[in-house]
Amino acid sequence: MPRGNKIKLHPNAIDISGQRSGRLTALYPTKGRSNDSILWLCQCKCENTTLVSAKNFRFGSVRSCGCLKRDRTSETRRLRLSGKRFGRLVAVRATEDRSDGKIVWECKCDCGQATRVRSTHLTSGATVSCGCYLSELAAKMQNEREHPFGKDHPNWKGGFCRKDYHDFTEAFKTEIRNRDHNTCQACGRTREEEGKELAVHHIDYDKTNSVPENCVTLCNSCHTKTNFNRKQWIKRFT
Repeated sequence: MPRGNKIKLHPNAIDISGQRSGRLTALYPTKGRSNDSILWLCQCKCENTTLVSAKNFRFGSVRSCGCLKRDRTSETRRLRLSGKRFGRLVAVRATEDRSDGKIVWECKCDCGQATRVRSTHLTSGATVSCGCYLSELAAKMQNEREHPFGKDHPNWKGGFCRKDYHDFTEAFKTEIRNRDHNTCQACGRTREEEGKELAVHHIDYDKTNSVPENCVTLCNSCHTKTNFNRKQWIKRFT
């Protein structure tokens, strides 16, 4: 904490001792100077002390030891999260609790449960529910283990995924890749980045419909993702 050597104030100088400016209370003048203005030792409301020029103190240019700005920044961050959705969670209010120095938020889950989550876990996507999502995911995985094949499988789409390809030759796939500049049309990954040839995907999932308008180049990762949420992928490329 800055102290400063106390000095006797010149008779012509303005005495601000005991006066307040924002969170600051002027204690006494010191030997320090800033642009020919006397530096005063001031006590902040947060109990820290700081040196402030008489000019800045009188005009209110400095109103705290720095804690006011920190508090305003913290409050701004709180307002930014309030009411926002993170997965299944909606941030309701900031609590007084802290986790590793981070604000803990009270959130409402879509399932109706209330839960408390650290702010960084919300913004990073590490926590997206009160725990119900993980429970549902575990139940789904258990279902897949119990019913791994056929109509009971969660990803069953009517069975046409086993249809034979029609006119889906290497020459045709090369034509599609060249048309798409050997770049994934979903994420932008190139053949050089992939380290091997990119996949060619049937947009409507009908493998007998091998025409250029119904095919698109995808990296292997994105191609794997097309096995899920088929309606979204169809809509994306049509």
